[in-house]
Amino acid sequence: MAQFLREEEVVSADIIAIQEPWENPFQDNTHHPLKQTHELLYPVAAEMGGRARVCMFISKKMGEHTHLAHSRDCQEIRIKTESSRELRIVNVYNDQQQGAALRLLQDKLLPTREQKGVSYLVLGDFNLHHPAWGGGDTPHDAGAEDLLDLMETAGLDNWLTPGTITRDQAGSQSTIDLVLASYALREQIVVCEVDHSVHADSDHLPILTLLEINVPEAADPVKRRNWKAMDVGKFLTFASANLSVMRLPEEPTPREIDYAVNHLLDIVQQAAQASTPWAKPSAWARQGWTPECTEAIEASRRHFRQYIRTHSEEDWKEFTSVRNAKGRVIKKALKQGFRQWVRDTVDKGPRGLWKVSKWARMRDQSTSSNIPTLHSQEGDTPAVTNAIKRAPPDKAPGEDGIPNRVWKLLADNDRFVAVLTAIFDACMRTGYNPRHFQASITVTLRKGGPRDFRQPKSYRPVALLNTLGKILESIIATRIAWAVEEYGLLPKTHLGGRKGISVDHAIQLILDRVHYAWGRGKKVSMLLLDVAGAYDNVSHERLLNNIKQLRLGQFAPWIASFLRNRSTRIKLPGYLSDSFPTPTGIPQGSPISPILFLLFNAPLITACGLRTGIAKSAGFGWVDDVAVLVESESYYNNTITLEKILGKANRWARRHAAGFAPDKFELIHFTNRNENETAQGLAANDTTHIGSDIFDYATQHPEGNDQMPVQYNELSIQPTQSAKYLGVWLDKHLDFDTHRRRLLDKANGSLEALRAMTGSVWGASLVAMRKVYQAVVVPQMLYGISAWYCPAARPMPAWEMKRTVNEFTKVQRRAAILISGAFKSTSAAALNVELFITPVHLLMDQIIQESAIRIQTGATWAQPECLRRQRSPGEIKKGGWSPLEALRWKKDGILDPKGNVCDSRKAFVLAPWEARIPCAIDKDAEAARASHDKIEMESLQQAALDRTPTVLFFTDGSGYEGQVGASAVAPREGVFQRRYLGTSEESTVYVAELNGIEMAVAKFANQYRNNTRLIIFSDCQAAIQAVQKPKRSSGQLGP
Repeated sequence: MAQFLREEEVVSADIIAIQEPWENPFQDNTHHPLKQTHELLYPVAAEMGGRARVCMFISKKMGEHTHLAHSRDCQEIRIKTESSRELRIVNVYNDQQQGAALRLLQDKLLPTREQKGVSYLVLGDFNLHHPAWGGGDTPHDAGAEDLLDLMETAGLDNWLTPGTITRDQAGSQSTIDLVLASYALREQIVVCEVDHSVHADSDHLPILTLLEINVPEAADPVKRRNWKAMDVGKFLTFASANLSVMRLPEEPTPREIDYAVNHLLDIVQQAAQASTPWAKPSAWARQGWTPECTEAIEASRRHFRQYIRTHSEEDWKEFTSVRNAKGRVIKKALKQGFRQWVRDTVDKGPRGLWKVSKWARMRDQSTSSNIPTLHSQEGDTPAVTNAIKRAPPDKAPGEDGIPNRVWKLLADNDRFVAVLTAIFDACMRTGYNPRHFQASITVTLRKGGPRDFRQPKSYRPVALLNTLGKILESIIATRIAWAVEEYGLLPKTHLGGRKGISVDHAIQLILDRVHYAWGRGKKVSMLLLDVAGAYDNVSHERLLNNIKQLRLGQFAPWIASFLRNRSTRIKLPGYLSDSFPTPTGIPQGSPISPILFLLFNAPLITACGLRTGIAKSAGFGWVDDVAVLVESESYYNNTITLEKILGKANRWARRHAAGFAPDKFELIHFTNRNENETAQGLAANDTTHIGSDIFDYATQHPEGNDQMPVQYNELSIQPTQSAKYLGVWLDKHLDFDTHRRRLLDKANGSLEALRAMTGSVWGASLVAMRKVYQAVVVPQMLYGISAWYCPAARPMPAWEMKRTVNEFTKVQRRAAILISGAFKSTSAAALNVELFITPVHLLMDQIIQESAIRIQTGATWAQPECLRRQRSPGEIKKGGWSPLEALRWKKDGILDPKGNVCDSRKAFVLAPWEARIPCAIDKDAEAARASHDKIEMESLQQAALDRTPTVLFFTDGSGYEGQVGASAVAPREGVFQRRYLGTSEESTVYVAELNGIEMAVAKFANQYRNNTRLIIFSDCQAAIQAVQKPKRSSGQLGP
């Protein structure tokens, strides 16, 4: 089959029908080397009652078609022809003993009188002998008469000449492969014969059928250029020459903005046309194909033709020997080709390594306060440049086909940046988004995990937007995010998609609330909601209303323009639709969509927060996933409160034209193991009328129990033993046994997948595999560890702690053996030392401490209450320690060493439009001295001419005998400042270097006039880079 599907004549066919295809032993599919040209139609074994015995390949050039899998032995493709008729091609494998496929055909094929506008082409291996197709001396099989009756009923002709040999093995010849077609197709037949020029490497001979039928072809996919083959010099020369004459009016109209954008894109497209060739994907690329493969095929063909001429037993044996040798050659070549692909891809660096790793893991799968008025800021050149540099270079482009790497090349062109900044300024001032930015191409991506990929919900639509527009959207998204954080516009429990916030924050907030409620004797329940459709169902009107209510009205005109008049085209394999409007939703793939969705469903999170006389609740949002946590004196009160919250959520959905996915709702009643209540035992023994007559039960047992459901419309949401939120499985006792078990299963599965990347003598290198293990397997294996493994929070017996650690140590040991190729008996400790892998128990402690410090030094509004307030001993005894609480308040906790306070991190160090300080780092000491001498000479000349004065400061930080200090000196000005920062345990030399720069800036700001220039010299590159690109502070300990 491998050779057959690589034959040029086969690849050029529109339909390839195969019976008894090769079965992949590792996954439910077959060999598919034609991914560039054909789509494989292979039914799922679980639904067919076994592995498919027929499959079909259909060309991606074919237009609209429908695929039907009737059984594992029968498939059908329905194709609309240009004459408005329908051609139905049926591929059959008929088991001679059972005859199931033949009986199925009798039910599926329409009688002649009912075939209005329908024609059939039935082909396959029928395993039946009869003179009507085998010739005069052919024996009669019993089932052959049934086939003849079917041919008469359905009006089918046999197109092969009677007596045509279709199976030839060791001198045994027969006609059992047939091509049957409707009478209406007689005029369209061109040829139907055995094609001896194509060798199928099988005892069945390939049959060529050619019809003269006009079938609408699929729309040509968007052509793309081979940007990696660009002549950069030619591109920049052409672009620079044309950009120099481009001008934009001071107060442009929307029409003039559109003209400017189109003119800019025309320049870029013409520059690309002059410098960049079109990509030419080859349909004949053969990974690993060697001249030996070609020679082996030619030898096999020669011996086969010799056997066809003589049909002697000696020639047959010679042919089978050569054929088997050919199979071994091709198999070896393809294996070596795959291994070479792994080596070459890994050698390309981290992106290549990730590509191979992803392939290995995915091969089994065929985010009312008094607020002052906010003022918008015009675009500035650094913001535009930074946005371009942040954009990934090789992300899929939009309809214009221009990738980000083109804008990155032009980002160093001052004229281009000036023109683009002027256009973006005009867009923000006028509240207008250019029409070119409104068009997109929508592609579908498979969602993760095992799914039924015939269902539309198993795919995620992603909009491929024009990359220039995404740069503008990125700039505005950053400014909205800054305003949201600066003025606290979102609920504090709306966590997803916000800077500096991780899943650990959300899980720790939930755990903290549960343990806090347990400590006061409360019952806690959690309901998980899911907003259906999310981005696709966003109401533009309600989104704009929410934006105005949050005092973000200055962004509303541009956002309204961004949302209006959008259009897209659907792109599927071999198909590209016409453009059509998208009046609702926000494009999934736009940089601004995440923050817009947070603004859209912020009222939902607020609505989930409820405080009544009997209960209180809080809603935790992570994009479209919402967790509602309720605490009260009883589970009955919790369920009543949750039903009220569902009512409020429904009102939000109606107002916002949104909806929920009730099938994804999950309910869990958390149970405190430290309590011993009769109501807990009641649940196991008495569940009378809980689901059907909840009020009668409440009368008898007002406290309720942990088996009570929640009613949502006509749906009864039953409680579960464990629920998954943000990838973490929370069980009712918060033991996390389910979560640990699933982590181990996932890690072991990833290791098995990664075996495809390497072997003892081939594949990715040791260093590369170590990187994959640390970047892929370790995060999977220890996901959410700060919640489920914290010995400080839950006293664990030594044997239990050792067992937990040993389970994960075994996974790491397997990984180390796979990486190193060591013997299976090699000890884990020795492997860790040789591979420089951190032992699992130390790695666990490290990740827990890093997560805890990251939360403590992060945004204060996202910190659990336990970090600010200590509970009483009685509450702790009753409710147990939460993980962060134990690390904060226990004697050996890591979050409060020696009473020091950690620096707090802000989401944004500077506002997005604030200018950064220009910085320069010379390549070596010699160049630095030359730069200093030049600057000093220029400053002296400026002073002599009485022009803009320049002040030169020299800063330094140092550590000596355990003490750390900083200094700032301006010799010509007579300024000498020093600052003591404490011991080396309290500060670092790096902090001292930054303190020196800060001292120089403060002295300059207080003492010198506005028209004076300041230049600071520092010998610390890290400090200069921190000033040049200010980021969120490190969260270090401070005195």
